Amino acid sequence: MNIREIIPAEPIPLASTALALTVLALTVLANPTFAVTPGQDPPVETHEATSTVAGDGTEAADQHPPATPQLPSQSVRSGFGAPQQNVDVEAAIHQAIDQGWQDFHLITECQQADGFNTTEIFANGVGIWNTQRQFNVTRDEIQTMLRALRDAEFAYMPVVHQAAIASPKPSSTTPRVQCQIRLRLDATAKRATQLVGGSPAESLPNLAGQLLEISRGPAAAGVGAKHLDDGLEKIARGELAPETLRLMSHLKPSRHEVDEIGWQLELKNAVAQTRSYSPKTGYGRPMRLALSCDDLKDLAGELAAEHPRSLPRHLTSTSLTVIAFELFRHKRRIETTRTGKPGPEIEPHHKQRVERVLKILGRLHQKILDEGESIAPNLAR
Repeated sequence: MNIREIIPAEPIPLASTALALTVLALTVLANPTFAVTPGQDPPVETHEATSTVAGDGTEAADQHPPATPQLPSQSVRSGFGAPQQNVDVEAAIHQAIDQGWQDFHLITECQQADGFNTTEIFANGVGIWNTQRQFNVTRDEIQTMLRALRDAEFAYMPVVHQAAIASPKPSSTTPRVQCQIRLRLDATAKRATQLVGGSPAESLPNLAGQLLEISRGPAAAGVGAKHLDDGLEKIARGELAPETLRLMSHLKPSRHEVDEIGWQLELKNAVAQTRSYSPKTGYGRPMRLALSCDDLKDLAGELAAEHPRSLPRHLTSTSLTVIAFELFRHKRRIETTRTGKPGPEIEPHHKQRVERVLKILGRLHQKILDEGESIAPNLAR
């Protein structure tokens, strides 16, 4: 599922070659894609933020911004990024403030005085703080976030801040993120990033501090999970939102199992996506389905009954099989070794539990095929 791992570090120098690759990598869309070339195993996202103490805190957002928005200055407009995309993002922010929104997803992460903090906000007001606790924000609080984005001219901020990449010294270390804001708003997307190193810019950390401060209060009373099984049970009972669960499964029959059907399936942000696999024809077209809250509660309940927290990590099978769960920072990955290769001895009842989990996921796969919509391969995520 490739939920990024961001680890703040001390300033590092960047080679010109590494700089070019970094800028290119960070100019993609605001959300990571989940797309696997047929014949390759899918990646599994990992998302943990390791905190270090550095810098000063930031102040909360202005609750009463000017009634008339100010046009971005020429210096802001001269940053990296496609100008028309910037204009579209700016227009979407203004429209959301005035008329509301359909799709909203905001991820903010920044090094602060108390560590590296992250908050993720969904359109329905569900929030996740530091990948540890779920909380809720009101519509008015989302409006406050949108006004902060507008007033800081976020739409025109550089994709990668220039001040953070001005080091002539070579380094083999991958540049790391000091501060980042990613926004998906209806049909637009925007990312602004500041890397560790160089002279820090104030605009992005200040804006991130405002957004984090809006979340900090509600997050203090948020709901967590002791472990994966506990989290699944809480989703089934309605105590945690389905957005807290991320799931990936890849079932790929061997070329000798010509009549078997597999899949490549992902559940993320309460939206499920899959595509079939056949040894005869390869991968099919991706399909996507936004699952209802009841569907997700039922799914979480079925999975919780199999106690995936204690499923064996490795077992043998004729098919390539990968199942990966992630709920906050609780993770479990189950994968197979091809029959004929050495593998650990697994008790029969553990294999049966894995088979039952695959049946649950097989029903989800079929539901997406029956009720979902077809999407272009390049839009798969």
